[in-house]
Amino acid sequence: MKTCPIPSWIPHKSATDCEGLLKRFERTMMDGEGKCIYCELDLVSSTELLLSSELDHLVPKEVFRSTPESGYTKNGDYRINLVFCCGPCNDAKANWPLSLPDAEAQKILALSRANYLEAARKYTVTRRRSEEKRVARLMAINRKHVDFLLVRSNDLAPVAGIELDDSSHEEEDRQQRDVFVDEAFASAGLPLL
Repeated sequence: MKTCPIPSWIPHKSATDCEGLLKRFERTMMDGEGKCIYCELDLVSSTELLLSSELDHLVPKEVFRSTPESGYTKNGDYRINLVFCCGPCNDAKANWPLSLPDAEAQKILALSRANYLEAARKYTVTRRRSEEKRVARLMAINRKHVDFLLVRSNDLAPVAGIELDDSSHEEEDRQQRDVFVDEAFASAGLPLL
């Protein structure tokens, strides 16, 4: 676990609020005007979105747990450190900036809260877009397979594909899928039988 300095904008233990979890959630939601702090999605526009919303620690809990500095809570539940966000953004941010090299993480933790938040937004939104593109690429090939794939026995490298064409291949969506598979095999230089 990295040892990182706690940002100067995080108050000492004496400034910690002692509100309960529900009150903390409500206050944080109101502070953020009901929007995700990162992607600005209106999380109070539907019950489904509100139920999927989360509280995030701007500075990850690990920073508070790893620091030798005394007088800080070990969970980082400071008012100024909690933000309202959507689940996908919270997942994308994860434990940033601790996921970065030590020197870079230390520079980010030394930023003012406004600059830290801007860097967190940029990182989180960029990572979410990257993940969404990755999922879109995977979905483009999802369920596009051949019935049999012949491979070399010594290294399992593909040699050819075998596609059994039955009556289902006459359907329009199946024909589009067949064109995709044909093009994929052609671009790989592999025969499709």
